[in-house]
Amino acid sequence: HYLTGLVEHREETFEQDSRFAFGNTLVDVEEDRTGFAGELRGEYFKSLFLSATARYDDNRSFDDYATWQTSASWRISDSIFRVHASAGSGVKYPSLLELYGEFGPNNFVGNPNLQPEESLGWDAGLETTLFGGRAIVDVTYFQQSLKNEIFSVFLPFGYTADNREGESDRK
Repeated sequence: HYLTGLVEHREETFEQDSRFAFGNTLVDVEEDRTGFAGELRGEYFKSLFLSATARYDDNRSFDDYATWQTSASWRISDSIFRVHASAGSGVKYPSLLELYGEFGPNNFVGNPNLQPEESLGWDAGLETTLFGGRAIVDVTYFQQSLKNEIFSVFLPFGYTADNREGESDRK
């Protein structure tokens, strides 16, 4: 068994003086978040591998998020096959550039109303080893649902980022 822990603190600053282009606009922002995570992994009977991970992010600018992930892998005894599966959730926060924009030739207009992307997904597959371990073939099916997907929107003069309505699925 293996138990791993993590404490992470991130501070970001963003300063942009665009008063010459847009009137009296001075952007000066500080963002920070602290994350706490733990993982438990185990190996059983030299053929079954299990893991579980949880993370909690304490945010200044967004809602706090808890995410998780689990996985299992079973090497079938006396065979060349391994069965594996995993499931989990995730979050991706908007970048400071996406939130506040960029004054310059790209003319990227920030969107301070962006929400973080949230995902939930799973996968399952079968792996086999061929030619005495010189080749591996792995066939995996996956499905993921993304909420609040951040995408680019083109404007008459430049572009911006926005959240897509509804869910975006991947398979």
